[in-house]
Amino acid sequence: MNGSHLYSNGGVSQQMNGGGSHLYSNGISSAELSDAARRYRRFSNVSDAVSRKLSTTIGWRTVTIQEVVTQSKSMCGQHIRAWLKRRSLFNKRLGLQRLRSVANLPGNLAVCDVFVQLEALSLEMERRHPKLYSGVCRQMGLAVVTEKSIAKALSAMALEMFKVDITWFKIASFYNLVSGTAVDCVKQGHPEYLYGLVEAAGLVIERDVANWIANQGGWVGVLSKYRVPEDTSVFQMIALSVVGLIVFLVALAIVLKSIGNLVFFYQSS
Repeated sequence: MNGSHLYSNGGVSQQMNGGGSHLYSNGISSAELSDAARRYRRFSNVSDAVSRKLSTTIGWRTVTIQEVVTQSKSMCGQHIRAWLKRRSLFNKRLGLQRLRSVANLPGNLAVCDVFVQLEALSLEMERRHPKLYSGVCRQMGLAVVTEKSIAKALSAMALEMFKVDITWFKIASFYNLVSGTAVDCVKQGHPEYLYGLVEAAGLVIERDVANWIANQGGWVGVLSKYRVPEDTSVFQMIALSVVGLIVFLVALAIVLKSIGNLVFFYQSS
């Protein structure tokens, strides 16, 4: 696929070429990726400890990096399941029961509420750029798909994607690319790669965007930034029905009271 695709709300145009070129070309060795992941993990642990100490000292509730990463992996599992179901690729024969447990990782209310908003942003990005999320492995230049090659390509792609700035739309677009990769894996007969895909996405989130998400107040920050339009027609109809019922009952009570007064008047006279 040739042409430029604009990541909405991020202000970054990414060139994606087919053939042997990479979606987000970046010369990174697997050893460098492993070292970087270890450094980020050590930094995250120190950051979490400092955050907990500060929150205990001044009485504030802070969002830790580990909480962000755990919730991110949970929503990634849910996102992949949703994409596969919409394409009729999710079934019991694939042996993806473990993906349900991944999607149900503890995240409290944030995972439930935020996923609805994340899915809305993801669907909007897919509507605007449908070709961007189709044949992702081919666009990343992966002739032979393996778990390691996918993890490395996603890592390099994310480095390019988030190096300028970070927005919720970019994060939603990254989830679309991960789920698009999952679709390719299933179509190529490798559904077992999906668990590693969730882990790889979690490492990317921890390395590139977890601090930014934590600074927004956690994943719930997307709820204050964007809102899914609510369908109020049902609630309006219920409210009108209740009001109409009350008016009817009041009118019926008045009529019955008037009839009772008339009957009492005639009987007394």
